[in-house]
Amino acid sequence: MTIIRQRLNELRRRAFAGRTGEIELFRSMLGAGGVLFLHGPGGIGKSALLDVLADVAGTASADPIRIDGRDVPPVPGSLQARSGSGRTVLLLDTYELLAPIDDWVREEFLPALPADAVVVIAARRPPSSRWLADPAWRELVRVVALRNLAPHDGRAYLAG
Repeated sequence: MTIIRQRLNELRRRAFAGRTGEIELFRSMLGAGGVLFLHGPGGIGKSALLDVLADVAGTASADPIRIDGRDVPPVPGSLQARSGSGRTVLLLDTYELLAPIDDWVREEFLPALPADAVVVIAARRPPSSRWLADPAWRELVRVVALRNLAPHDGRAYLAG
């Protein structure tokens, strides 16, 4: 039996357009692990992209864990209690609200995850300079600035 959530997800998938490069980058990370840090202005499609990435993770036999910074207090325990078991795919949305624990996320939480974990962080602002000051993090993190959709993707989105 189909439930409303399934119908909503299907309707969202049909309305989604573009971002193929970001989706392919995420797919390539599923085998190797790492952090994908997406940033862009409000309304650019970060949350919608995370919905698609969750679907991609699911088709790759992962059970993605999604945490929205609007729904949890910016304290370390709020993330630890939600980290799952098995193949780790963690999607952190509205990360700018978790800025008070950014150092802890980078120095304590993420390093304790399995080496093949994939973490996607979506925020309005780019990562703090501390992410890129560390040569090890520079190697593991991919920073992608989301821009407006290409004209043909924009037309496809509007048509949907």
